[in-house]
Amino acid sequence: MGYGGHFFTRNPSKGLFGLAVGGTHSTDFNDLLAGVEGELYFNKFTIGGFVGYNNYDTRVLSTFASCVNTQRDFAAARLFAAIYPVDNLMISAEWLNRFGKNFYVIGLEYQTPLRGVTLLVDGGVGDNNYRQVLGGVRLYFGGNKSLKDRHRKDDPENMGSTFGGTSGAGIASPAKATPKSAGLPSV
Repeated sequence: MGYGGHFFTRNPSKGLFGLAVGGTHSTDFNDLLAGVEGELYFNKFTIGGFVGYNNYDTRVLSTFASCVNTQRDFAAARLFAAIYPVDNLMISAEWLNRFGKNFYVIGLEYQTPLRGVTLLVDGGVGDNNYRQVLGGVRLYFGGNKSLKDRHRKDDPENMGSTFGGTSGAGIASPAKATPKSAGLPSV
């Protein structure tokens, strides 16, 4: 189960500033992210970032755990830049730090002539030979807008989407994290 929320202020011609929280809960792990986010808008460019707290609690035997229940606290960060060569095409590059590891992602999103339908692909690399390729179709609601206007006027991207590709890296040896608590899961 995933959850998230934003409390923000935005001027679509200047930028966004706010608080964001998001997470995932399952029988195997809990993953919580909370922090401050911001974006600055220029004619064809957007730059932005997030800095905050990440708590990752797993009940799965993993490569970094000698026990079944490991809870770790981390700083989380994201910096990104996007260019819109045309208003319905975004090319982006970003750096994320999560679990004490670095991730680098390049993305492309194109809004098709079908109202609110976009095609997207992201490719990324990271520490410890992390690799990802994500692609798909995204459906937007809320009127006839360009992709750039959707990104600057609609709700911000949720934390699950922003950091979602790195979530699995939490089950593979974080750098220099100290267990906060250890033991068998409570029932």
